[in-house]
Amino acid sequence: MKKIGSLILTAAMAAALITGCGNKITSETSAPASNAGTSTTAADNAANAKTFEQLYGNQLPRYMNLQYYFDGKAIMKQEANFYYINAFSDLTAYAQMGYCPSTSLGYIDLDANYSGADYNTYGDYFVYYAENSLESTLILCDRAEKEGITLKDETKKSIDDMMTEITNTTAR
Repeated sequence: MKKIGSLILTAAMAAALITGCGNKITSETSAPASNAGTSTTAADNAANAKTFEQLYGNQLPRYMNLQYYFDGKAIMKQEANFYYINAFSDLTAYAQMGYCPSTSLGYIDLDANYSGADYNTYGDYFVYYAENSLESTLILCDRAEKEGITLKDETKKSIDDMMTEITNTTAR
């Protein structure tokens, strides 16, 4: 299960980077025309780097690095963090469209009272949303393992090639 889960997580992170998530790490997403063809250095990236709070606001950090358990087994905190960040990004998009309350910076307001009867705050709904997504993936991975479903070598190579490409270009 760990191998399939890791591959699914890797593919999901790769997809997020390809679709632009990696561009949020620095304040500039493309080089000015005068610098076309040059690459950024580690010093350039460090100078332009944003803090976690600058990227996600001040409400998300309190939900990070919590221990999540599935079927009695501890899930790596980094894996759970991925689902919390992804859920926050999803729900922030809904907040920006006006479907739920947002903070003055445009993020979902996790402290706002939930408009329905099922949750007290949007933070409560956010936890449900993130954990439901994580749990769904874990259930699928567990079922795949029990049924002997594995990735073909060509698929593994394709994922490895995609990660190499991301590492060498997009994630700089």
